Amino acid sequence: MIQYYVFLGFCAEDIYMVRLFLKAHPANTLVQGRRRINLPPRGSMESAIRHVCEPFSWKMSHAVDVINFEIPTVVIHDYLQSRRPRQIGQLKVDQNSSLADPTIASFGLATLQVIGAEKHFTQFFVDHIVDGLCKHVALQYFGVDDLEVRRGGLAPWQERRAKDLMHSAIGRALSLQEVADACGLSVVHFSRAFRKSTGYSPHKWFVEKRIEMALSLLSDDTLSLTDIAARCGFVDQSHLTKACNRHVGMPPGVYRRRAASARVE
Repeated sequence: MIQYYVFLGFCAEDIYMVRLFLKAHPANTLVQGRRRINLPPRGSMESAIRHVCEPFSWKMSHAVDVINFEIPTVVIHDYLQSRRPRQIGQLKVDQNSSLADPTIASFGLATLQVIGAEKHFTQFFVDHIVDGLCKHVALQYFGVDDLEVRRGGLAPWQERRAKDLMHSAIGRALSLQEVADACGLSVVHFSRAFRKSTGYSPHKWFVEKRIEMALSLLSDDTLSLTDIAARCGFVDQSHLTKACNRHVGMPPGVYRRRAASARVE
């Protein structure tokens, strides 16, 4: 059998790389700067976190089945600052160790659903995954107590602006960054403050409003389910049907017929 090596090179960046191993991987070698580091075998669905601030590469003689999440260090610090001002966190786990973290695994599997099927997922959903992963890594591996929150929610004008913007964008693509910018906040601070003010994540609140609008439009018999899906920002009728099933326990066609019967009675 011919043995081959694959070199994966990365540019120098100040990031934390979160790796999810979808299958078991044997031991391999990491070259970072002038250092050679022997990495242990990884089990299926295990994770590892490494700080990267200089060029490095992996040397492997096996197939690779890994998801890499690259989180800028400034984003980690932003999460820490939102909970403990002036605190600069340090990674609390050995960078060479393997982590059995079901939350990272869940985010990785959710990401796999998006890859290759981008048209079925909104940018807001993708932003929601990224925001959730960054928050989890910051809180779990940098020693910050999530219960200690020293800042309040949104100012009244910020909450109004965010909700107005999301209402006006129900039928179009919208990113979390766009809403945060409108409030003059980073995505990290906006997401935390919005949840504190409303009790919902921005993504959940946005989806709820889309569903409410869709249910309202179902009373108009001149509109097809495809029309309603498009007006409410769903990818297609199938996307609308799945959302209705999750939120009201029935497909939109059944909901429409029952609502019509109730009006007649």
